[in-house]
Amino acid sequence: MRRSISLSRANLDANLALVAATHGTDVVVDVRLDAYGHGALVVSERARAAGFTRFAHEGDETTDAEIAGIVYGTAGGAPVMAAHGEVVATKRLPAGSGISYGYTYRLERDTTVALVGLGYADGVPRLASSRGHVEIGGARRLVAGRIAMDQFMADLGDDSALPGDDVALWGGGGPTVGEWTATTGIPSLALTSGLGARFSREWVES
Repeated sequence: MRRSISLSRANLDANLALVAATHGTDVVVDVRLDAYGHGALVVSERARAAGFTRFAHEGDETTDAEIAGIVYGTAGGAPVMAAHGEVVATKRLPAGSGISYGYTYRLERDTTVALVGLGYADGVPRLASSRGHVEIGGARRLVAGRIAMDQFMADLGDDSALPGDDVALWGGGGPTVGEWTATTGIPSLALTSGLGARFSREWVES
């Protein structure tokens, strides 16, 4: 089951340069919670190379959320993180069908739904149930019904998908972390730091 996070060195470097130009380098770079899911080691190395010398570690309380948001591209700057899963299966269902636990989401017409191999055990917030969107096949798809531990359903309408097709949770052509914050009320840095260990993480240059 593919669960992957790609992290852009180029965007991180650009964001650090933006912080330096806007606030100077004598500011605190917040690397708590493993740099909010981005990887504290790499973030610290790139920040030091950009001239920053002050860092917030676990237990520190004095930080600047604005600067952290710029560094990680969750509130200003370019997004550093993109999180992806995959389609596990698809099924055509008739109008009136209930989706997921409690059947809180019912189809208004005949619809194709995709089973996505991500769930709240991976850090996908249940508050996005029937409200959040992901990207599948180049289009935004509504999360259909309640998000389960290891999976959720996405409404494809009359479109189709194949097992193994990419699902962009956020970034990489999908919704932004900020959009997920607007949908769930969960701060962007809490969303990125909440993604679980089942995700593989890879730094890329672009």
